[in-house]
Amino acid sequence: MTIFKSLFFSSLILLLASCASMQPTPYTMAPEKGDFGYTHTKLTDTKYRITFRGNRVTDKETIRDYTLLHAADLTLEQGYDWFYIDNQDMETNKKRVQTGTNVGATTTATSTRCGLLGCTTVHHPHYTGAIIESEEITKDHVNVMTVSMGKGEPTDPNRVYDAKALAKNIRSTI
Repeated sequence: MTIFKSLFFSSLILLLASCASMQPTPYTMAPEKGDFGYTHTKLTDTKYRITFRGNRVTDKETIRDYTLLHAADLTLEQGYDWFYIDNQDMETNKKRVQTGTNVGATTTATSTRCGLLGCTTVHHPHYTGAIIESEEITKDHVNVMTVSMGKGEPTDPNRVYDAKALAKNIRSTI
């Protein structure tokens, strides 16, 4: 039983250490779909869906800024000057974690079984109570934005983002 306790506490310490050292997701391309960072999907010649997934310690404002920054970078890469946002949605994914704690007295029932080769004694622990706690933990935040891109003078300049200016301004803050 002692080896199981030490394995449990070692695992718990490693888990807590990894949580304490978790850093916000940087502005980077996601290695694979569903990983942290940005991805994009071409919908038409001038329309893209851009996604940025940040870990639970990355604040939502930063995730929105990184999504905008990738929209600006992509707009410039595709040879366009500006973009506007068709729609945008921020989602927070959570998971439910349950933990149990034994309370009350612990007793042990003992039984002995005998057969042709001898007897075996088995000890059965018995707990008189437990507390089960349930908690929701944030896994990540995901911002999905659909943008349309254009060149030259936009018909409605109040509705669009200048890609070059936006990229410069957001980069100056990260």
